[in-house]
Amino acid sequence: MARLKNPVGASHPSPNPCEACSIGQDCCTHLSGLRVTEIEFARCFAAHADKLLIQREGTIYVITPKNGAACPNWENGGCAVYDARPRDCRLFPFTLFVRRRTDDGLSLGYHSDTRCPLKATLLASDHEARTIVRQFGNEALPGAAIEVTPETTLERLKRRARTSTYALLSRVRKRSLYRRRVGSA
Repeated sequence: MARLKNPVGASHPSPNPCEACSIGQDCCTHLSGLRVTEIEFARCFAAHADKLLIQREGTIYVITPKNGAACPNWENGGCAVYDARPRDCRLFPFTLFVRRRTDDGLSLGYHSDTRCPLKATLLASDHEARTIVRQFGNEALPGAAIEVTPETTLERLKRRARTSTYALLSRVRKRSLYRRRVGSA
């Protein structure tokens, strides 16, 4: 069992199953688009705001470390806030997303389409995933109507198409930049 820091810095053993990850805990070391509530942001990320790209979806923060860096709470090969980590982290290998938001409600979805090598071991039950996502919604928008459902087949196809398109455009841009550099040399 690893020795990780709790939120106030005292060292103690914490059962983090991700330490057996064969891809270097890629979800933490290449963090992108993590959704956190205002409370979670204040607790885990406010002190690191200068290291983050921060987007707001109303009361929800969507954070990505600048320059492709690891999560700012990633220290010495482990999570410095593991026992108090945000719900989106607790939910992994499920991922939550905001489907739609109104003044009086929030529709959240979740999926488990990930390349996590420990997915079969870590995957919570659908009931547990819904509970965590609902808790997230209740904290993000207190008193609002919260709808939580798994990702639909159509949503999955659209997400995969966006991801594939982004990857293709990224490769094309890299080739174009390479050709410009080679051509100007």
